[in-house]
Amino acid sequence: MNRFASNGFRPWMMALLLLAAVPACARTSDLPAPNGTRVVDQADVLSAQAESRIDQRLAVWETESSDQIVVVTLSDLADRDIAEVGLTLGNSWGIGQSSANATRSGSTYVNNGLLLVVAPNDKLTRIEVGLGLESVVTNDEAAAIIRDAILPAFQAGDYEAGIDAGVTALLDELSRDRGDAAASQGAK
Repeated sequence: MNRFASNGFRPWMMALLLLAAVPACARTSDLPAPNGTRVVDQADVLSAQAESRIDQRLAVWETESSDQIVVVTLSDLADRDIAEVGLTLGNSWGIGQSSANATRSGSTYVNNGLLLVVAPNDKLTRIEVGLGLESVVTNDEAAAIIRDAILPAFQAGDYEAGIDAGVTALLDELSRDRGDAAASQGAK
C-alpha cells in the first residue's frame, strides 16, 4: 500500500501545489529593479526633471538624517495587493538602514526606510514605513498624507504634483520628529 495515499496525500495535490507556486514566483519578477536612485518611475508619470529634483531632495534628507525614502510608481499591480508589493520591494531593495549605523535624535534606529508606492492605473497609493520609523510616521499619519497631500493632485490628474506634495509632507513629518522644521525646507 502506498504510504502517501494512506495519509490522504494524492499526487494531484502535489501538482496543484507546484502550479500554485509558479505564478507567485513569476509575479515578483515583473516588479521593477532598483535603479540606483531614490525614484523608480515604472509608470512613467514623472518628468526627468521631477525625478531628478525628488531624488536630490531625498538624497539630502538621507545625508542629514540617515532615513531612506524611495518613491516607486508601478504601471500595473497585476491583481496583487499594494501592501504586499510595497513590503516585497522594501525588503528586496533593502530600503532603510539595517545596521546600528543609523542614528536619529541620539537613539539607534534600524529599518528606517519609507517607500511611497503609487500605482496610477490601479488608482492605489500606499506609504510603507520601516519598523524604525513607525513611531514617527504612524499608519494614521501615512493615511492623512495620502488623503490630504497626495490625492487632491492625483484627482486633478497631476501625479507629479501629488508625488512631490507627498514627499514634502513625509519630510515635514520626519523633520517635526527631529525638532528641525527647517530640515525639510533645506531638502527642497
